[in-house]
Amino acid sequence: MQTTLSECQVCRVSLEGDWTVNAVADRIPWIARQSHLISEQALRFSETSPDTRIITEIDLHGITALDESGRRMLVMWLGHLDHRGFNPVIRHADAEYLQGIDWQFSSPVDEDCT
Repeated sequence: MQTTLSECQVCRVSLEGDWTVNAVADRIPWIARQSHLISEQALRFSETSPDTRIITEIDLHGITALDESGRRMLVMWLGHLDHRGFNPVIRHADAEYLQGIDWQFSSPVDEDCT
């Protein structure tokens, strides 16, 4: 899992591995840590550009398995990020991963700004 903040005010988070009922409980500490990292990066950026909107791109490309438990965890996390003002969008999602996820999906915000 990787979190980066580009110069374009886009925080990118790449998800990997198993997001099924067998592994989803193990993801809770990771989600908490990623949320904290996103908050810290956004805070540092907002100090220099206070009126800038931060976008959080969640890249699902590295997920190897996703079931209803994983989808629920993902939707709760997206809701948390949205509530905190980090404007999450989903990238690189296969059609099977999208079932049951009612969220904003995006193409890359700006590939030149990574």
